[in-house]
Amino acid sequence: MSNIRLKQNWFDLTRRADLNCNPKETFKELVSRYNEEGRHYHTLSHIQKCLSFSGQVKDLLDKPDQVDLAIWFHDFVYDVRQVNNEEASAKVAESFCRKAGKQKIAEPVYHLIMATKHSSKKTDDNDTKFFLDIDLAILGSPATEFFRYEQHIRKEYQHVPLNVFNQARADILNQLLRNGVYHTEYFTTLLAEQAEINIRNSLRKLKF
Repeated sequence: MSNIRLKQNWFDLTRRADLNCNPKETFKELVSRYNEEGRHYHTLSHIQKCLSFSGQVKDLLDKPDQVDLAIWFHDFVYDVRQVNNEEASAKVAESFCRKAGKQKIAEPVYHLIMATKHSSKKTDDNDTKFFLDIDLAILGSPATEFFRYEQHIRKEYQHVPLNVFNQARADILNQLLRNGVYHTEYFTTLLAEQAEINIRNSLRKLKF
């Protein structure tokens, strides 16, 4: 998805969802955020891939426009030195929805983004399950793409000592193996096998 198509996607979304906003100005702000210095994985490329997956499962979603809004805003605030990025991004999205005259979707979008904390708590909400799987689809990518993803994550946390980073990363990956990477049958069938291979290979490299 090129930047032109990405822009068109945003304009189409604002029209479909009947958002009372200036789509051009909001898009510029979104692009500015995702192009911030220090981002290597959590960039527009991640948003593009998430939107591509959401398009694939559109007919399986209950509220596809809400999911797409959550995709656009879920990493709006991304500071690796902070621990409240999800909350901050969710609040931005909630405020945007309210200002755009869509109070009814503000809270659902807020909760979708908050779910990207990826806690061990299970969810029964269909759209939340798909949104979480879309966010972690990279884990089931081909090995070379997964390796680039891991390199980008390390660059984002380059201020963290390697041994500390490796331990924290191993904890996250082991938790994913214990709980299962994906929540939906669609993504489990499509990506789970490769995701497990990637994660186990990563753990071996991390020596955990």
